[in-house]
Amino acid sequence: MMTPAGTFVTGLDTVFFMLLSGGWLFSLWVTISNSRLSRSISRLAVVAGAGMCINSLLLLGLRSLSMSGQSMDNLFSVMELVLWQTDFGKVWILRMMVSGLLFVWVLGMLGQTHPGKAFHRDSLGMALLLSILGWTLAATGHAADQGYLTMTMLTMWGHILTVSLWGGGIMTFVWLSRVYDGDDRDNKTWLALSQALSRTAGIALVLVVVTGMINGLQHLHGFSNLWDSSYGRILGIKVFLVMIMVLLGGSNRLKQLPRLVECDQRADMGAGFYRVMQQFLLIIRIEFVVLLGVISLAAWLSQTMPPMTTDIS
Repeated sequence: MMTPAGTFVTGLDTVFFMLLSGGWLFSLWVTISNSRLSRSISRLAVVAGAGMCINSLLLLGLRSLSMSGQSMDNLFSVMELVLWQTDFGKVWILRMMVSGLLFVWVLGMLGQTHPGKAFHRDSLGMALLLSILGWTLAATGHAADQGYLTMTMLTMWGHILTVSLWGGGIMTFVWLSRVYDGDDRDNKTWLALSQALSRTAGIALVLVVVTGMINGLQHLHGFSNLWDSSYGRILGIKVFLVMIMVLLGGSNRLKQLPRLVECDQRADMGAGFYRVMQQFLLIIRIEFVVLLGVISLAAWLSQTMPPMTTDIS
């Protein structure tokens, strides 16, 4: 059982991975011609990449101490033992290598022209690295207890990737919204970004729900454990918060987004568009706050043992 500090660092791990995923996603949508947004995305990706590298070392230390029951005095010897003599450690070595390579990759993509052959090649490479990194996140959690090629493991891998695109998209949009000032020249870009995020979130949400249901059933071993176990109760609260996010996202998609499109159609891309966009941003910022709660519960859940009973009542 890890400490609250371990749970916090685990949550940070998810945040950094989501930010990297969101940064990659938005880099596909924002051209270099919009230099202000491009620079903001680049800064976000660099910070997230560096954070992922540092966090990997912190989390390795905390998990090594948790697994061994040793004190901080023996930290480095325990870490060495875990890294070289356990399957967990071998996966973690892969994770740290990919995290470092991903950080270097992000630095190499700074200032590249989009669209362009080099940009598309490097974007594909970054997507591959993110997929491998996502696999290592799944392989160092409960899903890998029965092996690395089981249905539980593969489903969790898919869940992590789709959740990161959904949550990372929200985080990145909120980050970029800091520079939104209602400039008429940028409003068409913001409309396009809002539409792209809404489409991607809709697709990702379907996959999140499907993989989440499969993972939940595989770990609960029976519906009664949803309320009879600590794991189930935490999971239930997490699902409730996800439902709130779905309602908030649905409100933006069904109400605010059509109004933004309407402003574009009637050439009201000034004050009218700005007022609707502010409402859109307010909802997505609330969604972001709820997302932080989901991430916190997911981190707590990852440190809580699933129920072992086979009761299916």
